[in-house]
Amino acid sequence: MNRATTRLFPSLALTAVLLAGLFLTWPGAASFADTIYLKNGSAIDGTVLGTHEGKVILRIGNVGQTAIDEKEIENIEKNDRTGYVDPGRSAKKEDRIQRKEEDEAPVADDLAPRKVDEKEDIDPELEKEIENLAYQLTRHRTVNRVRAERSLTAMGEVVVPYVLPLTRHPFVRTRVAAYRILKKHGNDEKDVVEACLNGLEDDDRFVRQLAWQAIKRISGKKYAFPWDDETATDRQRARALRRWTEWWGRELEERKHAEEEAQLANEAPKSS
Repeated sequence: MNRATTRLFPSLALTAVLLAGLFLTWPGAASFADTIYLKNGSAIDGTVLGTHEGKVILRIGNVGQTAIDEKEIENIEKNDRTGYVDPGRSAKKEDRIQRKEEDEAPVADDLAPRKVDEKEDIDPELEKEIENLAYQLTRHRTVNRVRAERSLTAMGEVVVPYVLPLTRHPFVRTRVAAYRILKKHGNDEKDVVEACLNGLEDDDRFVRQLAWQAIKRISGKKYAFPWDDETATDRQRARALRRWTEWWGRELEERKHAEEEAQLANEAPKSS
């Protein structure tokens, strides 16, 4: 073997490793994967049996088989979870929560739900922790986002001011995670409601859905919103958005009127 051939072998080995890694995360490599990450932010564990007519066939433990459209798949990964089904997942695709390595992710005992009225009232150490978790929601690595979202959700309403800016983040998975947290912990503060209204106009249908679910819970209103591109038009969404916007305008007027009445009551001279 000459010197040139000897130098070539390490390069070939490295190339093979890189190609193998690419193959394991490419949707076409379904037969080698065990976790499917969908574009809506959810994850499904199982054993991939192959593809058929543009769909990936996935066996989920002893539950059975399901077919997933390749267009809905963002990534496929090889791991050891060949049939895990989280009982907390909804049967509806749009309500499933992303679970990538979530069951192994540690959650500190002190992350019980907490609530404070103002952002500045937060303990500096807690604030630093929340800011770090909020940053993790912007990472492209799925496991970072899943662990951060789980921890932030466990903290409660205290995280809302830190999550709000992420509803405008350019990375759609970050926006999805932010609105999932608002769906659970969002309050009727002006900034929160307006973030949800903005979410109804998002380019991503799952962001629109989560924003609608969040504003429904916050407002107590049951106004419909056709968030799905496949079943509604832009015109229908604009009409539904107008109804939500008009409700918010009325709500602001009522709040302003209540504040003015309270101020007048405070300024009125007290009878002796």
